[in-house]
Amino acid sequence: MGDAARNLNEYECLQHGAGALAPVLPFRPRPLPDAPERAILAFPAGLLPHLPVPLQLELEANGQRFAVVLDDVQAEADRARGALVLDGRDWELLVLGVESDRLRPIDLGPLLALRRERRLTEADVLAGARGEPPRGSSTAQVLARLGVLLRTCAPLEPAQRDAA
Repeated sequence: MGDAARNLNEYECLQHGAGALAPVLPFRPRPLPDAPERAILAFPAGLLPHLPVPLQLELEANGQRFAVVLDDVQAEADRARGALVLDGRDWELLVLGVESDRLRPIDLGPLLALRRERRLTEADVLAGARGEPPRGSSTAQVLARLGVLLRTCAPLEPAQRDAA
């Protein structure tokens, strides 16, 4: 078989510098998120709780699903039903921890467990360090730093908020 018939499951090599070869993992395209998800992923993470229409983000990390509900009343109602939900303040704290280089994927599980028991605090996400000034990280950057996948995002409809 010629070069055109290479199997994408095998390593390919690219030439670097003076004839040195380096293995490169094959490219595996992932489906692009829908338009609303793309817009949210590009949006500055720290500003999400301040949008005029509250959002609900359905997220997944290490097989655990949870939500960020950017409406305090709805978040409390969902929590009362036993759902694992972070509210706007929790989200702001996660962004602070990521932008201060204090949170990694391994930290997320314990923080989610702690949130089931009580509100998160700055001390929880900073682990004794001082917070850094906001960097304006995108939602995609924050989620990637925590190893979190955005499953869906949607505005909370007035009927949803009123039912809470």
